[in-house]
Amino acid sequence: MKLACLAIAAVFVAILVALYATSSEIEVTKTFTTTRLAAPVWKVLTDFESIPKWNSHVLEARRLSTEPVRAGTQFTELRKGLLGASTMTFTVEKIAGNSLVVRGKDGSKRVAFEYTLNEAPAGSSIRLHFVESPTPLLLSLVLTPLYSRVIDENMEQLRALIEAAAP
Repeated sequence: MKLACLAIAAVFVAILVALYATSSEIEVTKTFTTTRLAAPVWKVLTDFESIPKWNSHVLEARRLSTEPVRAGTQFTELRKGLLGASTMTFTVEKIAGNSLVVRGKDGSKRVAFEYTLNEAPAGSSIRLHFVESPTPLLLSLVLTPLYSRVIDENMEQLRALIEAAAP
């Protein structure tokens, strides 16, 4: 009986180790609507220094140039994490048409935010697709619902900031 319990415990530990060792990603997609048309939405989304106003995990953000935002524009964020604050540098990969793609890297961790804007006469819908990788599969299973909830809260703050923006 004791041997069987040890064998079951060993299998359980092996499964946990395999889940932790297997690389995965955290992926969340959210959409929200605003009464604002495209211009004020883009103004808020590309004002990178205002990110701490709507993203609860960003303590500070700073653009690294004063040129108009374009592909290649960079900014840094001081971000809250589980083990303390860290700095991540982001680069605008694409800003064209109705799409803004921003990617960041901190050591081996990569983060991507892709915003897609669809304008209608009554306002705009904004779709955010977020990916963080690599993340151990075990952590991905646990953290994805938490990230989803935090992103919901941040999107509400972003919507309020966009609604308050001058047309």
